[in-house]
Formats: sequence, C-alpha cells, structure tokens
Amino acid sequence: MEERAAKAPVEPVEPVEPDGTVEPEEDEEPDEVEEAEAVCGELAEALKEAGVTLPSLWLDVPRRTWWATPLVDLGRCNVATARALAAALRRGVGRAEPGPGSCGPGS
Repeated sequence: MEERAAKAPVEPVEPVEPDGTVEPEEDEEPDEVEEAEAVCGELAEALKEAGVTLPSLWLDVPRRTWWATPLVDLGRCNVATARALAAALRRGVGRAEPGPGSCGPGS
C-alpha cells in the first residue's frame, strides 16, 4: 500500500484576480485615491468657475498593482469647449503658482 506524505499547513494569501493583480483590503482606502478624488473635484470646480465644463472628466482608478496610480482623465470635448478651456487658461496664466511636478515658470 502506498503511504501519503503529510501536507504542510497552507498560509493565507491575499486574493489574486485572474489577471494577476491583488485587490486591496475592503477597509483599506489608499491615500493616493483620496488625493486624486479631491484633485479631480478641485479641477471640476475651477473649470466651472472659469465657465468650462469637461463632460467626460472622471477619475480612472486602475486595478491595484504595484505600479498602478489613479489618473484624472480629462476626457473628450467638442471644439467650443476646447476653445473655452484655452481661453480660460490664457486668462489665468501667471495667476496661480505651479504645483509640484509642473513645468511652469519658477519650477
């Protein structure tokens, strides 16, 4: 008769999706997602104050992997909205200080 080898205890692992990504704990809200949500809201409000609405503005939060980072997706807009955005940017040039990672003057 054949003897069976004892099985080693299995340690719990994080759930892995079929594409190989690991989902975060449900109660775990990554800080970068919260920051991106806030920035997306700030951008929408600033655009509204300038009379511009980007209809496809949204937050793209990719599946969690070691390299994934949320992206503010500006989406697509019609020609009139693009012109209004360009005009608003021209009016505001030099008013705001450039943020981290920007290419504006003084950075």
